[in-house]
Amino acid sequence: MISLIIAFLIIIFFYSFESFLRYGDEAKNREAGQADKKSTIYLSRVFSINLLVLLSGFLLNQFTKLEIFDNHIYPYLGNLIMIIGLITRITATRTLKQYYTRTLKIQSNQKVIDFGLYKYLRHPGYLGLIMIWIGASIASNNWLIFVFVALTSIIVYHYRMESEEQMLISAFGESYINYKKRTWRLVPWLY
Repeated sequence: MISLIIAFLIIIFFYSFESFLRYGDEAKNREAGQADKKSTIYLSRVFSINLLVLLSGFLLNQFTKLEIFDNHIYPYLGNLIMIIGLITRITATRTLKQYYTRTLKIQSNQKVIDFGLYKYLRHPGYLGLIMIWIGASIASNNWLIFVFVALTSIIVYHYRMESEEQMLISAFGESYINYKKRTWRLVPWLY
């Protein structure tokens, strides 16, 4: 149960701190353009639902036997995955700087970023967030929560990445297509 409390503390820390990672007014603006395709709304809903599902872990674990691990030390691996995800997300946002926005939009003078983690991965920030959510679901030590949170996170971030890549191809054309050819979406050699 302590691993789930730690998971909540990590999530609260990150989402409280995230606004400080945004450079400039445009990056903080919540107005979504057409390219967003409601992905920001879907992300917000999944965030809220996943928090409630994780919160239910405190009750579910008292009344069900859906534990992922028999040894109660292993759920702390979920916390470790969360911390690695947090570092990945912060690193990605610090690399993008003013181009890291709440919604999908292209800013004036924007270019394809292909250094730092972006030299290898097109969406390291989303990888970091997926790791945070999957880590939290592992920290819950509950199969039902793990499956639900992992699936909803993967589905919503897949949709977001698809929408973002369409926007970037539209904006940067051949430059982004070439970038796609030499990078991985999330995980080198896998995806």
